[in-house]
Amino acid sequence: FVQSQVAAHAEAAWVLNTPDNLGGTLKFNTNLLNIVREVGTDTRRLSVGAQWDRTFYDGLGSEYKVQASVRGDGYSVDGLSNLSNPDLPSVYFPQNGNKAAVRVPYDFVAARAFPQIGVTWDYPLVHRGSDVPFLVPPTVAAFVGPDSGNRFIIPNEDSLGYEFRDSDLFRANRMQGYDLLDTGQRVDYGLNLGAYYANGGSYRMLIWQSYRAEPNPFIPPGGGADGRLSDVVGRLTLAPSDYLDLIYHFRLDRATLSNRLQEVTASAGTGVFRFSTTYLLIPAEQPSDVITVPGSGQTILYGKREQVSLNAQLKLSRYWSIVGAETLNLTNSSNIVNGVSTPQSNNESLQASLSAVYQDECMGFITTISQSGIRNGDVTPGYAVLMSLVFKNIGEIGGNVFSASGS
Repeated sequence: FVQSQVAAHAEAAWVLNTPDNLGGTLKFNTNLLNIVREVGTDTRRLSVGAQWDRTFYDGLGSEYKVQASVRGDGYSVDGLSNLSNPDLPSVYFPQNGNKAAVRVPYDFVAARAFPQIGVTWDYPLVHRGSDVPFLVPPTVAAFVGPDSGNRFIIPNEDSLGYEFRDSDLFRANRMQGYDLLDTGQRVDYGLNLGAYYANGGSYRMLIWQSYRAEPNPFIPPGGGADGRLSDVVGRLTLAPSDYLDLIYHFRLDRATLSNRLQEVTASAGTGVFRFSTTYLLIPAEQPSDVITVPGSGQTILYGKREQVSLNAQLKLSRYWSIVGAETLNLTNSSNIVNGVSTPQSNNESLQASLSAVYQDECMGFITTISQSGIRNGDVTPGYAVLMSLVFKNIGEIGGNVFSASGS
């Protein structure tokens, strides 16, 4: 793996608050990325998109959210290489002194357009037979888009890691970045159960699943959404007061309903001081669960992943606060990559940071000192100082002012 440098990254979004003649809201988004490497692929990307939203109601109390969007991406790629992008198909590159099985340009320009339409239906069923209202709204969403758009030749720089979670349901695009498109047709469905007390306490449970017309071979395997039928995901939230929240996330195997992911978060405190801790457990996969990455043919069997995260925020004054966070690795298990045991991490501390935050009605200023304990290829543990200046109605300016790596 070859570490990259982000030479330029900018993103902007605009929302027209005044409804148009059809009663909808129009949004625009643009993203610019320039990644350079001493060895490997240089990628420049420009993405421009527009989205239209409108909500309708019928006489029975149902709510319909309609969304139509279109996005265009342009790429300029130099020095296409699997040294820096190991997810690229191995047949694109020479192997064992032999020529590449599939000839592709290593320097090229590419463009694509992706339209998508979605409709989400909610029917809020409310039981008011006691002092505690119960809310049971079933939700169904359908999203339609072309199956095309993704190409193995386009380097995937920002959508490599993907875990299907409850926050992904009823979102048109479930990918975190721009390089991977959530193509095709699918249906999301689930229930949102809730009990709400007059004193402000609430107890909620969500359980959801997704079904695709055809698998998307570009979605990273092993994340719970790479097949036609997704894993079952959900969330249980216990909030007895404003001072305490307990949240449990889970993902169950689509076939056996065995646990694929468990995450428990406890958050307590007031507006002056707030502390939270999160425990994450992803069980080790069985030999029958071995994953073959579609692009490169690489086989991966993930080992047990277990970690705990700590976060504390102290408000010093009206505008100033301090935030500290750390994520600790609790296991030394390994992944099996192409039959070879590969340690997930060599460090107990995966990441730690301390931030000083200034925030008023118009702007915010954040200074962060961070430490990374991750070691992967030529990515080594080190320290960095990041400063960001945020104007609430204009945008954000920031970047690293110092970074150092260990051996």
